Amino acid sequence: MMATKRPKSLGLANEPMAFLSTVQIGITLVGILAGAFGEATLAGQLATLLERALLLAPYSRALSLVIVVIIVAYISLVLGELVPKRLALSNPERLVSLVARPMRVLSRWASSGRAFLEFSASWSCACLA
Repeated sequence: MMATKRPKSLGLANEPMAFLSTVQIGITLVGILAGAFGEATLAGQLATLLERALLLAPYSRALSLVIVVIIVAYISLVLGELVPKRLALSNPERLVSLVARPMRVLSRWASSGRAFLEFSASWSCACLA
């Protein structure tokens, strides 16, 4: 079973720029959506709760935003960075076989953005070299 999945996962390794660009698009989209969701829903609700405390009422909106940003950043770091890296280090072949197909689909879906990112990165490196 692993042999049939291995060639697909090796395709990711053969195109590292495409793989890295796709991962970066995914991470960026998740971060933007998490931030927008947190600000639009959680910060407003938390601000309403903080307004009940008279000492915090004048700062409720700013304080709620800071708290929500910290919580969203914590969850993003743990679930989006630390846990996947630990899983990848503990069993790389299994993780690659699980993510190869979704990464290929995401890569095709984001191909225009990915191509632009690859061009931008190559151009920037050429300018800095």
